[in-house]
Order: sequence, then structure tokens, then C-alpha cells
Amino acid sequence: MTGKKRSLLVHAVLAAVLVATLSTPAMAQDEPEFDLWSQRHLIEIGLYFGVFIPPSDHELYDVDLRRFTELSPVSFDVGIRFGYIPLPFVGIELEGGIMPSGFDNSDLSAMLLHARAHVIGQYPLGRWVPFLVAGYGILGISSDDGALGGDIDGAFHTGLGVKFYPFKWLALRADGRVNISGKRYEGGIAPYWEFLFGASYV
Repeated sequence: MTGKKRSLLVHAVLAAVLVATLSTPAMAQDEPEFDLWSQRHLIEIGLYFGVFIPPSDHELYDVDLRRFTELSPVSFDVGIRFGYIPLPFVGIELEGGIMPSGFDNSDLSAMLLHARAHVIGQYPLGRWVPFLVAGYGILGISSDDGALGGDIDGAFHTGLGVKFYPFKWLALRADGRVNISGKRYEGGIAPYWEFLFGASYV
């Protein structure tokens, strides 16, 4: 996939997220206003999906195989998350997800995965809640030895996003993330990008 096609795919996903988010206020017309600043000890359980964009010089491969192949430039990303928001402006979240992937020059497939935890800082503005996250986890791959084998690396991540509460029991959100993990060459680091859309039961 060329850089132009990758850019078009990312913009299409972001446009879909924007349309879905902006279309929800009509559902909330009959819902009484509520103040998120008065809420304590919220639990949010949800699903998310989006795209994962690994770098061309990723480090997701078994070094003992002495073989390196670039991954597909864009992979579908899906996972689950659990959040605990003890105060209106801060909380913690756990996430786990998979990213089915492949290789541009091969019919072989690979399964990418991540598991992570982060702190979420947020600032409620009515039903809209802009936020940022920062945390740490693992980023890995599972594939045949004829491809890249298996590998797990540590990964720091951070990102920005916004949540919207059409109802007290539902949170819709969009995230942009960057995961900082290993680069192919020893000692290097590289960005692994994600753009996510999700919904959580509150």
C-alpha cells in the first residue's frame, strides 16, 4: 500500500468517527442534563476498533530467525477496555487488543497484539470530555517461523481523544495514539500509530 493510499484510509476512518460522533446529540434530546463533575467512582467497560500503523523498520520479529519483513502498512485494530474513574478528572484504564496483519510481499499472515495500562486525565465540558492518556504495556507478534516468528516488546504509549456521553450509561470516544517501541536496529525506537473509535457501558 502506498503512502497516499495509507493517508486516504486514515482520513476515511477519522471522517467516519467524526460523523458518528456528531450524529449522536439528537439521541440525547430527551435525556436530562447531568453534571459529570458530580460523578464519582465510574466504571466503564467497552469495545474499540480502528487502524494500527506500524513503522517500516519495526522490531516485531524473532531475531534468532535472522529474517526481517515489513508488515502491511495498515492493520485493523480491535480490542476491549476497562476503566475506573474515581474522580471526574482522573482515572485508570486497562486495554487488550489484536491487529490481524500480513506482508505485502507474501501470502503469510501475522497476528499482532497489545496489552496495556494507562492513566487518563480528562476535563468534562458538559457531555463532551476531552482527555489525554499515558501508560505502558506490551506489543507483540505471533506468526509462522517462515514469516517473523514470535516476539514481545515493551511499549510506552500516549495520546489524545474526546468522549461524548449521549446518555448517562453510554460513552462514545475517539482516540489518536502513538506507541513508542523498538526499532529494527539495536537501541532504536520507532512510533507505532493508532486511530481508535469505541463505545463503553458506564
